Amino acid sequence: MLKVPFSLYSLLLASFGANLIIQIMQVKIITPDKTAFEGQAQVLTFPGNSGEFEVLDNHAAMISLLKAGNLHMKADGRDQHYTIDGGVVEILNNSVTVLVESLEEAATSATA
Repeated sequence: MLKVPFSLYSLLLASFGANLIIQIMQVKIITPDKTAFEGQAQVLTFPGNSGEFEVLDNHAAMISLLKAGNLHMKADGRDQHYTIDGGVVEILNNSVTVLVESLEEAATSATA
């Protein structure tokens, strides 16, 4: 799979700089056991069945199947990385609801 070295968010930030205003989306991630995350995010990247896709504010309404892989979220000014076991995402009116079989925080390598 071809990995693009930057995201749409990074491209917009490089193009518009300080003039870029990204709105906040309400996000809820639910597993069979619990609500694993409920809060706000600026950018979400999902492992869709047909390939990775990114969601920014005011995204078109959609429902998509998710395959096992990495879910990336930019929330509260920091990047959060999770591993999911597949599921479904619904995007509607700046609200994102994610139903997944499992969610684990992905290990990140520390740099000195």
